[in-house]
Amino acid sequence: IGGDTVLRQRHGEADLRKLGAGLTLDAHHSKVGVKSVGASATLRLQHSPAKVRRVEGSLELSGAHGPVSVRRVAGGASLRLRHSPLEAEAVGEDLSVDGSHSPMTVAGVGQDLQLTTSHGPVTLSDVGGGAVVRASHSPVTVSAVGGKIVLRGSRSPLKAAAVGGGATVRSDHGPVEMDAVAGGVALRSGGGRTLLRNPGSEVTVQSRRGDVEIRWDRPVESPCTVQCSRGNVHLAVPRGSSLEVLGHVERGRAATDLPLEVAANSRGGHTVSGRLGSGAQRLQVEVDRGHLSLMAAAEAAEEETDTNGESG
Repeated sequence: IGGDTVLRQRHGEADLRKLGAGLTLDAHHSKVGVKSVGASATLRLQHSPAKVRRVEGSLELSGAHGPVSVRRVAGGASLRLRHSPLEAEAVGEDLSVDGSHSPMTVAGVGQDLQLTTSHGPVTLSDVGGGAVVRASHSPVTVSAVGGKIVLRGSRSPLKAAAVGGGATVRSDHGPVEMDAVAGGVALRSGGGRTLLRNPGSEVTVQSRRGDVEIRWDRPVESPCTVQCSRGNVHLAVPRGSSLEVLGHVERGRAATDLPLEVAANSRGGHTVSGRLGSGAQRLQVEVDRGHLSLMAAAEAAEEETDTNGESG
């Protein structure tokens, strides 16, 4: 078909093989297959499972009550989904997704990704630019992002790994796990365990309730600030780090095997202070109620078993 195609489909099957120009499709209670579109495509789907294999322009798609598969879009894509599981691969430019009750798997976005969802797990990988994800009651896993990530979670476990830029994370309730974020990390948690592995730059963590663990596999070269209202804080610091350390536990214990001074306070807590190396960067920890473990990286795992109980 050489010109633009406009099609309305009701209660049947739409099998579109090779379209030389654009496509506008409105389908209800129909099985939709689109093999190739030579320009941009607009699809509106109701109770219509759809497979879109190749779009040479941009894609705009809205779907409800039917699974959606998108294999290749040369331009950008905007998807709006309700009760429609999504599998998307190889979007050449920006991707925007707004979904609810729709499990999502996205692999391969050439530029930036923006995604908002509720009540459905999300897995994202291989994003060339940055990623902004807002999730409610939806587990989120993000990996291999070239730029900065912004994650907002409401009762949503959040995981991110291999991030080329920084990370801004806010979780009102749910665990947060991050590994190998090259840029700075700014994280606020209302409740749930926080685990950071190998942050590459400055770290700021504020946790209202829940344990905080940070592990580095090379000497720390950037500032780190942790504030924890109720929970235990475990820091594994490689030998050779250059830090000015100040840790304060209002009520609880502090332990360290590094050359730092530990002193009791008048409220049943401890203070840890001192300098590691030249003290070029600042490590500051404040715990209102809980325990603080500040250990050399190789020995940190053993010490956790002594201080990993519930805060008193």
